[in-house]
Amino acid sequence: MTGEVLLSLRGLTAGYGPIAAVRNVSLEVRAGEVVTILGANGAGKSTTIKAIAGVIRAWSGEVYFAGQRINGRASADIAKAGIAVVPEGRQIFSDLTVEENLMIGAYRIRDRATVPRVLDEVFDIFPLLRERLRQRGGTLSGGEQQMLALGRALMLQPKLLLLDEPSMGLAPRIVEQMYVSLQKIVDKGMTALLVEQSVTMALRICTRGYVMVNGEIVRAGTAAELAETDLSGSYFAAGDAGAAA
Repeated sequence: MTGEVLLSLRGLTAGYGPIAAVRNVSLEVRAGEVVTILGANGAGKSTTIKAIAGVIRAWSGEVYFAGQRINGRASADIAKAGIAVVPEGRQIFSDLTVEENLMIGAYRIRDRATVPRVLDEVFDIFPLLRERLRQRGGTLSGGEQQMLALGRALMLQPKLLLLDEPSMGLAPRIVEQMYVSLQKIVDKGMTALLVEQSVTMALRICTRGYVMVNGEIVRAGTAAELAETDLSGSYFAAGDAGAAA
C-alpha cells in the first residue's frame, strides 16, 4: 500500500552549459512505492537524478520532498533530509575498506549505538559484504562494488533511495543477483526512484514508470501497462533495443 506523495517534480528543466538535458519534467513518487524512469543512454535520466539530489541546479521548475521545496538547497542538506543516492558508476572509495565505506554512509546516525543494528540490516541483504569487511573497495568486483554502493546508501537510513543505472557495466548474471537484492530492499518498504536502461529488470520491481526521450517524459503508466508496451523503436536507440526486449 502506497502513501502520500514523497517526491514531486513540477516542470523541472536542467542541464549543462547552454544545453537543457531535461525539459519540463513532472513526476511523483509516493511513500512505499518504487518508480522507474526508463530511456536510452543520453535521454536525461541521470540528469534528473542529479537535479533531485542537488548535484546540479534546476534551471526552472520545482522539486518537493516530504512537502518541502528542495531545489536550490545544497546536496548535503538534501541528503540530511533523507535522500540517498546510488550514483552511476558506483563511486565507492577504492582505497578504503568495505567497513570504512559503509561507515561513511553512517555519518548521519546520531545514536551511534544503533550503528551495529543498521550494519546487520545491510549484511542481511548483502551477506558478502560481511565477508569482505576488511577488503579494500578497489579490489572488489564490479558487482561487489555495486553492493557496497547500495549498502553505503542504506546506512544513511534514507526515506528515499535514488538508483542511477545500477545494472550498468555488469554481466547479466550479476545484474540478476543484484535485482534479487533490490527486491529485498523493496520488500522492507523502501521508497525508491530507479533510473534504468534495462526495462525487463526495472519493471520487475517497480510500481509505476515513466519513459524519457530526449529529455522529456513521453509516456507514463503502471509496470503492467509499460510491460505491454513496445518500448523499442522511437523510445530507445538501436544499441539499447535489446535491453527493451
